[in-house]
Amino acid sequence: MHNSKLTDLRRLMIQQKIDVLLVPMADKFQNEYLPEDQKRIQWLTGFSGSAGYVIVTHQKSALFVDSRYITQAKQQVSPGDFQVTLLKENAIRTWLQKNLKEGDKIGFDPWLHSCAEIRGFKQIVKNNHFTLVSLAENLIDKIWVDKPETTKRKAYDLSEAESGCNVPQKINILIEVLKAKKINIPALICDVTASNWLLNMRGYDLEYTPVFFNYTFLNPSGRLVVFTFIEQIPKDILNTFSEMVIFKDWSEFDSYIQSCDNLYLPLAHVPEAVREICERYGVSYQLGEDFYSLPKARKNAVEVSNMRECHIADGLAVTRFIHYIKKHYLQEVITESSASEVLEQFRKKSPEYLCPSFRTISAVGANAALPHYSFLEEDNVILEGNNVYLFDSGGQYTNGTTDITRTLFLGESPSKNLKKRYTLVLKGHIALAQAEFPKDVSGINLDILARQFLWQEGLDYGHGTGHGVGYRLNVHEGPVSISPRSRSQPPIEEGMIFSNEPGYYKENNYGIRLENMMVVKKSESNQNFLSFETLSLAPFERSLIDNALLQSHEKEWLNDYHKKVFEAHKSFLDENERAWLQGATEKIF
Repeated sequence: MHNSKLTDLRRLMIQQKIDVLLVPMADKFQNEYLPEDQKRIQWLTGFSGSAGYVIVTHQKSALFVDSRYITQAKQQVSPGDFQVTLLKENAIRTWLQKNLKEGDKIGFDPWLHSCAEIRGFKQIVKNNHFTLVSLAENLIDKIWVDKPETTKRKAYDLSEAESGCNVPQKINILIEVLKAKKINIPALICDVTASNWLLNMRGYDLEYTPVFFNYTFLNPSGRLVVFTFIEQIPKDILNTFSEMVIFKDWSEFDSYIQSCDNLYLPLAHVPEAVREICERYGVSYQLGEDFYSLPKARKNAVEVSNMRECHIADGLAVTRFIHYIKKHYLQEVITESSASEVLEQFRKKSPEYLCPSFRTISAVGANAALPHYSFLEEDNVILEGNNVYLFDSGGQYTNGTTDITRTLFLGESPSKNLKKRYTLVLKGHIALAQAEFPKDVSGINLDILARQFLWQEGLDYGHGTGHGVGYRLNVHEGPVSISPRSRSQPPIEEGMIFSNEPGYYKENNYGIRLENMMVVKKSESNQNFLSFETLSLAPFERSLIDNALLQSHEKEWLNDYHKKVFEAHKSFLDENERAWLQGATEKIF
């Protein structure tokens, strides 16, 4: 079917005298998850995944997605309109070089690209004799006639009992970081998770991450200037912060920059548009690395304690959900979509629960072989016997953020091969959970612990082993991860929280992933070493564990873990649930 949106977009491109249009899946905060009014790629192409990039020329168009979304993109996007292309290293550069000619003009919205991204594009343009054109207006917005309204719900603040550290203390932490970098000029924070952390505030501007949108300037004096929709800030917060924090409306942003002499701009998060405003008004600026991600990633004692509590509540919901699936999948029709809703209802039983921390992955059989499968409600895929069922989900709570994955077997007799591979994944999970390591170690050094048993069988998985997790913020948090691609990242530190999620995926057959959250703590046996404490509390699939493949120390870890699961939840379960959980957490010999 002909895409009239593309026709209208190309007409605007002609008016703007550009040959190419870049369309990132981004907003002006570089958020991972976008609000409805920023989902331009979904509106233009029909693709609903959470990561992608579009390039439009007058003759052809391409949608770039990573390996998670290739199948979904091909299902949702018309091949006559968009060429679905694997987004791997240099894929966009290669496509431009292949499809553009010397002198072509490449248009982009400077609010949707970071300074770092445009720096990369400038190198491509220079090497290939193209021209970059910064557009004054977003061309898709000009033709998006039914674009959703921007939400403007009230923001709210966190008490010190919730945050563990007040705003003046956090300001001082960041000022010390800036001093160490020899930066003594106002510094801009465009990463909303960082500014919400700094301000001890949260909001409702994103579906899965409880933040309010803002840009925040941190001055060397410690004064914060926050730009947002001023009507979103309650009067009591305005009064509380009156000496330390000045809130201004977005409409005053340009004039404020104009009043500055010099600014520090973290190039990975600040939009190119901000740099252009500085250029327009002759304001000096310094581009550099961010100064807030590491302090935010180091959870304080209150945050860690609260995260322990929220994982107990979350683990109870997940445990009840597993029991429900096991009991009901043969008695009633349960689909991937309806199972996801049941899990949501179990989480809602906790008074601290706010919302999901990401869209639940609910996948049965061959669908579970896609690591980031996204079910479509209209497909109504049913959970049937003799199948693997994988669910990866999480929640936002008033006392933390969760992310957990379990793989179940729906049936009585799993194959020997399936049990072996599940157990290899479990062994890797246990190896990482038990790790003790020097304080200067980075995530890349630990990743192999989770893969080693799969590697011995010539097997592997294509994703990282662990990502950072925010505190009542984004479920995916930098700047540190446990991954083969974390070579240049800072070392792991006490208080950081990571996922532990090795997996195995047999294409067109099944998928296995086992994920818990872990907090980094001091080793009890060596003061110069660190270790992990597992936070998540839900049983593993007993029917898929090959006991003969487990060493005694692995059985000891698993038995201790399952004992904690049972003790944490037994008082909150009904008689049937408790009896089932007792069996699901019995000792392995």
